[in-house]
Amino acid sequence: MNTAVLTTDLVTDGYHSGLIRVPISTNRSAFGWTAIPVISIKNGKGPCALLLGGCHGDEYEGQIALRVLSQELKSRAVSGQVIVVPGLNGPAVRAGSRVSPFDDGNLNIAFPGSPTGKPTQILAHFIETALLPRASLVVDTHSGGHNTEYACCAMLPRVRETTQRETFVKLARIFGMPITFVQDEQDHKAGSLFAACERAGISVIAAELGGGSTINIDALRILTDGILRVLAYLDILREPPPECDRETIFVRRLPISETVCAPESGFFQPAVKPGDEVLADQLAGWIHNIEAPWRSPTEIRFSRSGKILCRRLPVPTMQGDGLFKLGVDWA
Repeated sequence: MNTAVLTTDLVTDGYHSGLIRVPISTNRSAFGWTAIPVISIKNGKGPCALLLGGCHGDEYEGQIALRVLSQELKSRAVSGQVIVVPGLNGPAVRAGSRVSPFDDGNLNIAFPGSPTGKPTQILAHFIETALLPRASLVVDTHSGGHNTEYACCAMLPRVRETTQRETFVKLARIFGMPITFVQDEQDHKAGSLFAACERAGISVIAAELGGGSTINIDALRILTDGILRVLAYLDILREPPPECDRETIFVRRLPISETVCAPESGFFQPAVKPGDEVLADQLAGWIHNIEAPWRSPTEIRFSRSGKILCRRLPVPTMQGDGLFKLGVDWA
């Protein structure tokens, strides 16, 4: 069968490393495989945390944080298991792109995948059938990639029940990001990792922080400390975690239909930044006409009040490009 193969020992105690091998066929190589590194730190029975980074290859804070943590956990008191996949979409990571260069696959909309499909579908199927069933909790780390800058945020999937809400709220407070936003029902996708975790019946929390395909030093520390607190909460880390001196602010991220987008093409000049509180009709920024600089720039205003979760980074902007995403009170 044309499916993925795991070379890492996920069963035996100790520190083990290896690969997920995903078959590929390209112009350069008619048959072969691409590799996704996997690390297992295991000590006896207990809960399992699955830590993921690089679902999109141009998002780096999570990839770096998980590489550092996988080394630190060698010398820490671990009970149970931590499975670390710091570069989940391996082909996209190597290409420094959001999607896989082999099939233009966006891994975060590819679930549940297929064992005989394209490389991204094969990988998604392997994650859903071979890794998620082992996990008690998934921590999925993201950032803004090439085009976006995020405030330091945690992201929660849609909440459907009161008991689920209580579980997620507690988890987010322990994770300790300055802002926690809940995915709007309209943005829920059956092909997402959130949906895969929902099908598996396991808890999941994600991070969205930084961006610009660089490393935000403060965001990296906040993320690393948050993961250590989550591991201690699960009793996987048997050492005191870093303390958190902040209360996370809970908001609901507005759906894609309410994203602030560019009304025309030109140079985008923002007037506000991620983390800012804004009011309805407040100035969001300007679009400057490239060919006619003598024209007054077009003003962009917010249609409602909220907190800025992220903004577009590149100055050159096409009509329809997303500029800002807002979070509003989570009732």
